[in-house]
Parts: sequence; structure tokens; C-alpha cells
Amino acid sequence: MAHPTDSKLLETARSKLVAAAQDAGIELKQTFAKEGRLLRFKAGRYAHAKQFKRMRRVIKRQSTVVGRLVREIERKASALQALACEALGGALDKAKRIAEQSKSRKTPPAEPSSTPGTPRRSSALPRARAGRPTSSV
Repeated sequence: MAHPTDSKLLETARSKLVAAAQDAGIELKQTFAKEGRLLRFKAGRYAHAKQFKRMRRVIKRQSTVVGRLVREIERKASALQALACEALGGALDKAKRIAEQSKSRKTPPAEPSSTPGTPRRSSALPRARAGRPTSSV
């Protein structure tokens, strides 16, 4: 079972917001369809390559895109009647929550892994690496 990543959640929120807005008859300036899809792919690639700072930058951009769409829909929905605003309410609330949670999620600082009873290596001694012959001079 796949875990919902921030990137995937943000992309789903973006696409559902766009669909809800179109159902309500709101014309959007941009749907960010192509950029959103490409950003999701990028985030996956960066995560796989363990380039987490770059991945966070992409996720931040996705959050920005969702925020822009939320604000544009709220602006244009205020001119519509109450029924259309009510229909959009659920999608808008979910998108706001997802964008906010991915901003506020932080990983706790890593602690040095020294389990009791395990001696720590001295940093002065060189470590032999696989595939590299040790030089004995």
C-alpha cells in the first residue's frame, strides 16, 4: 500500500480544486495542470535520489500553486450565489488543510545513534572501504 506523500496530496488537492471550480462554473486564469504533474514527478525523483532539500523546494512550490488556486477561487466565488460557494467549501477547506500541514511538518533533529554497549569508533582511525585497496606504505 502506498503512503500518501505530501507531493501526491498536494497534486490531488490541486486537481480536485480545479474540477470543483469548473463544476461551479468558475473560469480560472491558470489550472497549473502541466506544472503540477511535472512537480509531482520531480519530487518523487528527488526523494528517490535522497536529495531531500531539493524535494522540499518542489513541495513548497506545489503548496504555493494550491494556495494561489484557493485564493483565486475564493475571490471569484464571492461573486457567485451561496449554493456554488457551499459546493466549493469542502474542496477549499481540504486544500487549505493539506497545504498548511505540509508547511508545518518538520522532522525532529537526528540524535547520534550510539546504543548502549556498542563502542564508538575513533575518528582518527581510517576505515577500510569496499572496493578500494588499502595503501600500506
